[in-house]
Amino acid sequence: IFNLSDDGISWDEEAQREIGTVSYNYLVHDDPQLLKYRDRDYGVAFELPLIGLEKLFGLEDSRDVYLMRHLVTHLFFLFCLWCGYWLIFGLFKNHWLAAIGVLMVVLHPHIYAHSFFNTKDIPFMSMFFVCFLFIFKSFQHHRYVHFIIAGAAIALLVNLRIMGIMPLGLVVFFLIADLVLNRHDNDARIKTWRSLLLFLLSFWVALYFSWPYLYDNPLDKIGTVFSNMSSFRWTNKVLYFGKLIKANELPWHYPIVWFGISTPLVYLLIGLISTGFAAFHVLRHPLQWLKTNLDRQLVIYLVCFLFPFAAVIVLDSVLYDGWRHLYFIYPAFVMLVLFGIHSIKKKNVRFGVYAALLISFALTIPHMAINHPFQHVFFNVLINRSETNHERRLFELDYWGVSYREGLQEILRHNNSREIRVHTWNKPGHYNLKLIPRADRKRIHMTADEPNYFITAYRWHPDDFEFGESAEIYSIQVQNNTILSVFKLEGADSEPKKH
Repeated sequence: IFNLSDDGISWDEEAQREIGTVSYNYLVHDDPQLLKYRDRDYGVAFELPLIGLEKLFGLEDSRDVYLMRHLVTHLFFLFCLWCGYWLIFGLFKNHWLAAIGVLMVVLHPHIYAHSFFNTKDIPFMSMFFVCFLFIFKSFQHHRYVHFIIAGAAIALLVNLRIMGIMPLGLVVFFLIADLVLNRHDNDARIKTWRSLLLFLLSFWVALYFSWPYLYDNPLDKIGTVFSNMSSFRWTNKVLYFGKLIKANELPWHYPIVWFGISTPLVYLLIGLISTGFAAFHVLRHPLQWLKTNLDRQLVIYLVCFLFPFAAVIVLDSVLYDGWRHLYFIYPAFVMLVLFGIHSIKKKNVRFGVYAALLISFALTIPHMAINHPFQHVFFNVLINRSETNHERRLFELDYWGVSYREGLQEILRHNNSREIRVHTWNKPGHYNLKLIPRADRKRIHMTADEPNYFITAYRWHPDDFEFGESAEIYSIQVQNNTILSVFKLEGADSEPKKH
């Protein structure tokens, strides 16, 4: 909270806020723009409340608006982790495992950094912990209230992104399995039927009322959402192993490679071993997982981790910006890690796994602290090299452009002119001006016409810019890669400085 203002505005935040605003105006002011709006099929379970808070507190200055958005996004992330903690403790009755599960999320450099400025992927990922918690409670206690809450939670998950339909299908499947297993117990069958109906009713009511786009002809529009999300409308280029490739032409292994090189290696190794063990356990006991709650949860985590990879490969889905579109697999991945640790019988082996994770945490923390707020620019030893700008020439680094805020502030610190002419390489340079205090904001004039400064986060341009070494007055380095540079052009009066 104290460092909230360190984060910049990401590439999509303007568009995300607009999506929420259009739905808010449709809901509150009966504005029909939503019906013809380009992104009308985007869910607004998180964006609509953000706009509501913006209106409630009368926030008008752009800096106040985006600081509020970052604060709420991070607090929601922490709340969902709290739910994740109690899910893990409920499953394994072990506070150490619960703490490790939370730390594996908090100490993932990409996810933690995104938990402030990413209102798309992080709320969707985080909400999985809430859904997993109430699915567990539903089958553990068989209380109607838990099925009602689980249905509503999954509805919000689907509203955030349509891939949230996975837990819905799994809960329905297990309830139908209960009907079969209890075919000779009439009371149990009646209770299961009621649970199923309440769950589906709660899901549909919450989905409908939380998503204004569905108010007219909801079934047809749900089909449209599925169709559009399976072939997303984005065809710009992505830097992948040094080549700029169209997003709809990326090789099938793109998300797998990104997940592998940007996750701390110890998490990755233990997770893959645990996933293999969990899959073997399920296949070895093909009927047991229908009968015990722990095994049912295990199946849910396996499906929610492995199925998305398979789906994006089979459907040839459009992905970009690393694996952020698949961040939602990470809660299931963490749960599989914890299941693997819980299943270790030998104390010395379990101690060794604990020790490896603690060492990994200890090595990850300095990276996150030293490189704050750009800790999301992280690669593990599978790809990280000591050569200058090695990773920058292979992959996009600050692909969402949040570093532009610091570049703009550096220009202001070194130039006292009443008007400073700045040209930026891409759009986030303009967006991040909204986070600068109003008085300073007025001093910067964004223009490509005879600018005093040029600022770049290198997206779609992995090579150096040819202004000469003396022109670069400021740069940000992470893991020996320059992720942002500020160049002084003719007519600017400032002193060189490195960071």
